[in-house]
Amino acid sequence: MNTFLKWPGNKTKVIERLLPHLQGGKGRWLIEPFVGSGAVFAHTDFERYILNDINEDLMELYRILRGRNYKVFIEAARDWFTPETNHRNYYDAQREHFNNGATGMTRAAIFLYMNKHGYNGLVRYNQKGKFNVPFGDHKKVKFPEQEMIEFHQKLKGRECLLGSLEFTVAFEMAGQGDVIYCDPPY
Repeated sequence: MNTFLKWPGNKTKVIERLLPHLQGGKGRWLIEPFVGSGAVFAHTDFERYILNDINEDLMELYRILRGRNYKVFIEAARDWFTPETNHRNYYDAQREHFNNGATGMTRAAIFLYMNKHGYNGLVRYNQKGKFNVPFGDHKKVKFPEQEMIEFHQKLKGRECLLGSLEFTVAFEMAGQGDVIYCDPPY
């Protein structure tokens, strides 16, 4: 399964080297205190997961994709992935809307849009909590429909806690033999 987000430090390219170290736990949980794009989740097969990230926008997107209305979200998000939306002025307007009150599915769709259209997939907020990544100037941006559907299906098929907690709280949730994959941001 491929991830649907661009993310600095995404582990997709090194996942084959990581997998032997992740499969040895006797517990049924894989705990990711800094889940990011979810690449480790996407490539492992635990019974249960704790996916956590302090970024509430990221985790809300994951919660929406886990929910019953994920198809409604995907259809709505598609509108942000047209040739007309792939330019700096549109991006800047969406970022402004995001920073000044967008909520719910609209906020999640704009977050997805900015992740895919922004510079290098960066996710960065200033000290006032405003998203401040500039436009990425990509020739074409693929709408990640199939990847989001697969993400939903994997979440649906397992017990999965999605949190926006301090990473230490995620650590405290571990039991004997559970696996913690900890790759903190730098």
